[in-house]
Amino acid sequence: MKNLLLLLLVLLFSASLSAETLQGTVYWVGDGDTFIMGIGDRLIRIRIWGIDAPEKQMVDGDISTAILKNFIEGKRVTCINKGEHRNRIVAQVFYRQRDVALELLKMGAVWWSDKYAPDQEDYKITFNDAIKNKRGLWAFGTPEPPWQWRKLHKEIAEE
Repeated sequence: MKNLLLLLLVLLFSASLSAETLQGTVYWVGDGDTFIMGIGDRLIRIRIWGIDAPEKQMVDGDISTAILKNFIEGKRVTCINKGEHRNRIVAQVFYRQRDVALELLKMGAVWWSDKYAPDQEDYKITFNDAIKNKRGLWAFGTPEPPWQWRKLHKEIAEE
């Protein structure tokens, strides 16, 4: 119930935002690439641009979520608005001037999204390096990519 109320508040306030750069405190991490941040009395749902993380219901979903939570929850971040998707602002996110997506890629916690960030060469190189060096999700083999999992589990992924 608490999460439903939080989601409704986020949806209400997200529609009114059009700023290119947003700064606020991360209040809640939903999964490895989505969080809610507060700006004054507003709550905004943010999807990190350029990456794709395992869904919470996936085998490695809790690992990716825990890494992002440890990195930014309760901290002040800067978000550069890249657009909107599924009632979320899609943004390049920075914490202490460090690109959060790039840091998650270094740790092997997420996939680089060549669909949404095809020209982000540093993401591609960092992602491939994590795989090659078996960091994070790649430490014990080849994990199932989230987009493949979502195709097979549409009813769960749409919740």
